[in-house]
Amino acid sequence: MKKKFIPILTVLFLYIFTEKAFAEIHFECTPVYQLKNGCLNELVFYNVDDEWYKLSELNWNIKNISYFGGNVAAFTKNIRLEAGFFSGFQKESAKMYDSDWQNLPDAPDMKTTFSISENTLDSSFTFSTKATYSFNIIDWLYTGLFVKYTFDQIKFSARNGYGWYGSNRYSQNGENVPYDSEFAKFFGSGSLQGIDYFRVTRMLNFGFLYGINLFDRVQLNLEAGFSPFADVKSLDHHYSPSGRESYYRDEIKLNYAIFELGAELKARILQNLCFGCAFSYNHISQRQGDTWSKSEEHGYTEMIFKDIDEYFEDPTSRSGCSGEWYNLRFYLSIVL
Repeated sequence: MKKKFIPILTVLFLYIFTEKAFAEIHFECTPVYQLKNGCLNELVFYNVDDEWYKLSELNWNIKNISYFGGNVAAFTKNIRLEAGFFSGFQKESAKMYDSDWQNLPDAPDMKTTFSISENTLDSSFTFSTKATYSFNIIDWLYTGLFVKYTFDQIKFSARNGYGWYGSNRYSQNGENVPYDSEFAKFFGSGSLQGIDYFRVTRMLNFGFLYGINLFDRVQLNLEAGFSPFADVKSLDHHYSPSGRESYYRDEIKLNYAIFELGAELKARILQNLCFGCAFSYNHISQRQGDTWSKSEEHGYTEMIFKDIDEYFEDPTSRSGCSGEWYNLRFYLSIVL
């Protein structure tokens, strides 16, 4: 009898435990609208006598770009698993600023070239997954830890550029002069060749959060995180009137270079319906990495991660990147 009782008790215990676990799991579906602003910086460094100097910097601005997407989540009292996706659509996005410092190493702080182009965000896509463990400290205050993976892809195009060129190739006196010098040469709108920029960022964030129950139906959440593992891969396409165009491929490690701050306010409208808004800020500190280049005929297209052997690696040049962006989100969560 005892031998039969133990297996029956074990099966009953597992059944009750499983039923209880499933009873505590809730599922959530959340459509989201997001507004994004910020700037992504693309840099080139040049080596002179074993010292690295900034040779070029391109500032790709992100201004009032709308994203649509959503989150799906499964959660219990203490654990939450979620995944989200967002897609941005083609839109004019302020200006792209292109600067060069070509009087190296004699005057590394003298900007010799400065141009401004109309910037368009051609496409953007973000996917993320997040796991959170949280617990109550007291009834109205809780804290927790999270880990999040983010894949972000964005593409820009800069056209109708104009600018001032003070390098010795263009200046009126044949010397390197500042871009705002009277000897610098001005090129009018539309006279400069276009540039395309494609960038993929991957981040693994770890962080902590605090939550406060302000009222019976209103909650405030604060969180902060950093990325011990992150990288950027990008492709820069410079157009040319000759038909022989330049491509620059960069790969940069961003370990411990990215941090994120966020705040969220949400209110429960109905038993299974919440409305919320969230703000987040992301910052990428400047880092250097590897760069490759190649020239191809006009119309050449290539996926970013293919044909690396066709590129030439210049040991005198290094790539660089930095940036920051702000996200403002509005959402409606439905608990199923």
